[in-house]
Order: sequence, then structure tokens, then C-alpha cells
Amino acid sequence: HAPTPKCLHVSPFMDMKSSWIVKATLDKDSVFVSVGVTHPSMGNYFIAELDCKRSSEPHQRNEYSSWKNLLKYGFTPHRVAWWIYWHAAVLLWKGVPFVAPPTKEERAKRVESSPWPMFLANGRKLEWEDPIAFPWHSDI
Repeated sequence: HAPTPKCLHVSPFMDMKSSWIVKATLDKDSVFVSVGVTHPSMGNYFIAELDCKRSSEPHQRNEYSSWKNLLKYGFTPHRVAWWIYWHAAVLLWKGVPFVAPPTKEERAKRVESSPWPMFLANGRKLEWEDPIAFPWHSDI
């Protein structure tokens, strides 16, 4: 479980100095995934875990499922998006500053200094490309 340097600017509230530790286990009836983030000055400051169990009704079609399941699992992407933006608003209200995405030079330096070989499955070396559209495009 070696730490992996952060290589994607996801949140405007987190800098690029973090390292990620990803752990996963797969059993016959369950999957467990853990993602931890460490920072040189803040230490271990984030952990997310996903613990999945095989459904008791694995072959039931959605059309025949209950209203209870719809209310419990339906619109999950919408609820998660609302939750993310709500927390972003709280962070802004508390005065947490924005962190700009890294420049092209900073991204190239990060790739060069990475302890991991940055190659694609076909053997080609990974090369950064500038984003071309909102919301990822930045003039920085």
C-alpha cells in the first residue's frame, strides 16, 4: 500500500502536495475499498471507505423493486452532488481559500519526479495535455 502522489486537481480547496493510499479487498460476496490522503504539513486528513455486500435480490429487475428501495437508492448521484456543493458553500463561508490548479510546468515536474513509471497500457509514455473546455480549462 505505497502512497501515490496526487496527480489530478479535483477540489479547489486542496493543493497538490498530498499523497493517496488506496486499499481494496475482494471476496466472493463483498468488496471493500479505502482511500486515504496524507499531506506533508497536515498529516492524515481524509479517508473514504466503501463496503459493499452482495444484494439479497441480485436478479430482481428495477421495475419490480419496492418504493423503499427507490427512496433509499434512487437519485444517489443527485444527492451526492448536492452534498458536495453544500459542503463547498460551507467551506467558502468559513473562509477557506481557493487553491489554483497547477500550471503546465508544475504538472510536468510532478510527472518527472514521480516514483511510479508513467506509462499507458500500450507502452507509450504518459503526457499531459492542457484541458480544452470548462470547467477544467484554466488560463493559469
